[in-house]
Amino acid sequence: MPPEQLRGESVDARADVYTIGAVLYEMATGHRAFQEVLASRLIDAILHLPPVTPRALNPRVSRELETIILKCLDKDPDRRYQSAKELLVDLRRLGSSMNLAEARTTLAPRALWRIILLGAAIAAVAIVVWALLLRRGISQQPAATSAGNWVLVGGLP
Repeated sequence: MPPEQLRGESVDARADVYTIGAVLYEMATGHRAFQEVLASRLIDAILHLPPVTPRALNPRVSRELETIILKCLDKDPDRRYQSAKELLVDLRRLGSSMNLAEARTTLAPRALWRIILLGAAIAAVAIVVWALLLRRGISQQPAATSAGNWVLVGGLP
């Protein structure tokens, strides 16, 4: 969970970038970015401590990949990638400069399959969400329920 969400602040696409960074970190190192088991210590670490650099845990991680991962995990959303598209540009740039043999030795064991499966899962979810939104024609205007909660009102265009 990104720091701003733990603080109860509003979240946007940059929170998702943080989460992607956490997944990339684990795939590159074989470890979670923050190792604390106790919830209160884990929250404190996410809010206040930097993660151990990926290269310290896996020296085969390139400096470029480490830079990308740490930018995703920056505690300040303004210093993270502002969108997944921005992140994708740098990952593609890195991928085009790295051959498959390098990728196999850079990432932790089984990480390549995790990347493939994660990419497929993200694509599948995006397609389903897009199809549902297109089909339902979600209205831009929220409506209040009797309990005072906000809900999206869907309707055909």
